[in-house]
Amino acid sequence: MKYNEQQQINRLRFNFSHDLNEQFSLKSRLELSFYSKQGSEKGILICQDVFFTPTERPFSMNGRFAYFHTEGYNSRLYAYENDVLYSFSIPALYGHGIRSYLNFEQQLGDRITLWLKFASIYKISQKDEEMAVDASTKSEIKIKLRYRFWIAIFALQILNLGWFIKLISTIFVH
Repeated sequence: MKYNEQQQINRLRFNFSHDLNEQFSLKSRLELSFYSKQGSEKGILICQDVFFTPTERPFSMNGRFAYFHTEGYNSRLYAYENDVLYSFSIPALYGHGIRSYLNFEQQLGDRITLWLKFASIYKISQKDEEMAVDASTKSEIKIKLRYRFWIAIFALQILNLGWFIKLISTIFVH
């Protein structure tokens, strides 16, 4: 095996976005991966995203269903995922399987927001010369709850310095 042999990775991606109405939108993706060094590997990823944001409701959700099939780790594909606040996920998808997730965001009053993410990956069993892999499912759940304190709201009002300048001028003028 030659370690300094040149390798080549090519990827081809097609994206399609469509707003069905004010509440629903769709995003579709088809991505192909081609790897070559001593041998060659190919991979495919097909994703369908759905976004739902109801009007006049403090609620939104989005989800994805993705099918992937690669001939090995070298032809893996990456897919950015929407996530809970201040978090992200970009899993490497390789082998043969299905990745799906569902995100929820709910406003609970003026100061509390709840985010939930349910995600799973189902690997379809494969028989290979090098290894035998059985079907498996891995799941994850993320929960984030944010409470905005009244101090933060008060601090934003303090940043409006007009009242502060009037107060200082009345103290020092009189």
